[in-house]
Amino acid sequence: MDVTNVPGIASGDRVVVSSQGLSSTGLVTVSGGNYTALVNLTAQPGTQDLLVVVVDSSFSLPPKAAKVLRSVNISSGGSSSYTFTASDVLAPANVSVNLPSGFSPTFGDAWVFYLSTDNKGWGIVGGTTGTSALNFSYRPVAGSGSGDRYVVMAVAGDSSNVLERFKGASGSSGSTITLALPNPWPANSLTVTRQAHPTVSGLSYADPSLKAYQIELEDSTLIYQVTLSKGWLGNATTYTVPDLSSQLTYTPFASGSTVHISITAVLSAANVLNLDSNDPASFGATTDISLVHATDQYTPSGIGSIQLP
Repeated sequence: MDVTNVPGIASGDRVVVSSQGLSSTGLVTVSGGNYTALVNLTAQPGTQDLLVVVVDSSFSLPPKAAKVLRSVNISSGGSSSYTFTASDVLAPANVSVNLPSGFSPTFGDAWVFYLSTDNKGWGIVGGTTGTSALNFSYRPVAGSGSGDRYVVMAVAGDSSNVLERFKGASGSSGSTITLALPNPWPANSLTVTRQAHPTVSGLSYADPSLKAYQIELEDSTLIYQVTLSKGWLGNATTYTVPDLSSQLTYTPFASGSTVHISITAVLSAANVLNLDSNDPASFGATTDISLVHATDQYTPSGIGSIQLP
């Protein structure tokens, strides 16, 4: 891989080649004024798109350059070469993340992923943590076009609410991506009984794009998850987690243990309950989903209740 034409290139930089299930790195060296890197791929044989990014020795984001290589035929013992040209280095674009009014997070991060049209070439082309995640740059991918897309993931949270949003964008534009994080749950809007299989009240998050609620209970021995679609729940705002221990042969949360609970409102204008975080093909340029998590913990005593967030 010849990266001589990448602005700011230096010996010790890295070239990263990635696709679904693959990420291989090569060290940039200089000889006679030419900067090159050898990347040894470990991938399944076949034809696929590959994302190539050039980063500094600290793997800082955004990368110095990003390029998609189309329909690369990978074979055992095979080899190929590519030279980055000046036109392969596109100007950085911007991501802007807006917080709800009055929400002061104690942590946050945001990332930009690129996905090629064959759903195999993908990787991170921008991202940061902390307050800088509200406004940062990503590197558009040279050679991208119809069917390619970016997905921005942003998250911010405090001691009781975690706000997330996933938003797609066209892979051919490389333009500014703006997204607003959803409103947190109102204070003390949810009530949870202190039981191994609790009753949750207050499932009435106000948003026209509400699709579902998710309830997750977890301790060191068990994770219990429930998804309730808005249509199934109807006008009800209370739900009791069913005791399925005999059918599923699990041991319920013990009295005196610490159960971590998360109650999530799932928001989207589209049907997103079929999204699979492990399947890049399920994320498109029009994907837009928000998650509002209220979190806390309790001890299953059977007495009283807690309020979230």
